Amino acid sequence: MEGRPARLHAETGEYRARIDGLVRADRGAQFRDATIGTATAILVVATIALAVAAGCGSASRAAPASPSCSRGLPSRCSGS
Repeated sequence: MEGRPARLHAETGEYRARIDGLVRADRGAQFRDATIGTATAILVVATIALAVAAGCGSASRAAPASPSCSRGLPSRCSGS
């Protein structure tokens, strides 16, 4: 490479702006790290709740029992 290496001095505004940018980025990263566990837990619980609700909804729409079961003829009812 040709040219001079870039150097930042503590006295220049560029150095302070870069440090401020790094500090802001670090604060943002710490916030994300602190909240990712909670967000993941909420997403997992919501997914499980939706899966259970979908399972209960489809179970209630299952084929109805034969009419003979409602007339008290247990020999034709499934599971009896």
